[in-house]
Amino acid sequence: MSTRTEWIDRYVAEVARRLPRRQREDVARELASLIEDEIDARLEETAGRDPESVTLDYLAELGPPAQVARRYRSERPPLVGPRLYPAFRISVAVVLGVYAALAALWIAGIHTTIEMVPFWFRFAADTSWYEVFVGATANFGTLVVAFALLDRLDRRGDRADTTGSWDPTSLPEPPDPERISRVRRIVPVAILLLLLLVFHTAPGWLRYVAVVDGEWIVAPLLHPNYRTFLPWLDAWWLSALALHAGILVQGRKPAWARWADIAVDVFGAWVLWRIVSDGPFTTLDPAFKPLIGIVLFGLLVAVVIQTVENVRDAGRRHEPTRLSRA
Repeated sequence: MSTRTEWIDRYVAEVARRLPRRQREDVARELASLIEDEIDARLEETAGRDPESVTLDYLAELGPPAQVARRYRSERPPLVGPRLYPAFRISVAVVLGVYAALAALWIAGIHTTIEMVPFWFRFAADTSWYEVFVGATANFGTLVVAFALLDRLDRRGDRADTTGSWDPTSLPEPPDPERISRVRRIVPVAILLLLLLVFHTAPGWLRYVAVVDGEWIVAPLLHPNYRTFLPWLDAWWLSALALHAGILVQGRKPAWARWADIAVDVFGAWVLWRIVSDGPFTTLDPAFKPLIGIVLFGLLVAVVIQTVENVRDAGRRHEPTRLSRA
């Protein structure tokens, strides 16, 4: 059975998740304090009433979380709201990441044309730098328009939720920030195991197909010198595998694992830097080293973002979750 505090936490969490990230913490503190103050006052006026029933009655009076969240939005709504923004970021990273990878191949002399309406992936022999810039802009703009339309539909759903009666007992439980998706952890574990297997037992599986003088050839992708970097790759992949497997078994990602994740990424970035700067790694290094450089840059960006988020979360854990009454 839920308590008064649990119902308040559920309500505040539902309001906060509908707000921009920079507003969530302040609004959650203010709203929780206001709700507690009002409930305390009502309990003093009606001695003997069950605190949980008083809480549910007051939350019903406040209205659906979507309605309360709109009251806190004093500014014009963004093109992509907070609920869809994480998916928007991932989509932008995937589409523009693929675009950047194909652009790196184009610079190295490998031409690619992929038809994926409404996106633009054309890197032919006659493609100009202007067209590359226009293509990147068009892909980004397509994503913005698509998610902006989805966000408008999402807000219409919120407005529909504010009509008619509303039952506070329908509030979902607040998400556990330490709980992880097992599927998202199984995938990297499988990939790491496959990499270790291929690089140690079947490097010949990694081949590429090319046309030379009108003839199709199949050649090994890895340069014999790749074994120079194999011990460092093993150390990176095995440490990442141990971390992912440990989190997968526990079903949670505690604070120490977040910092361990950063340490593994930093070490991986160093390994990639060694590969980019020292000797051949593949037989197509002019094309693959720019791609490895893109992965290296992505790892460094992820390290910075994770570090900022970890420091911010650590500060929140040391602060009181409720504002006490004066």
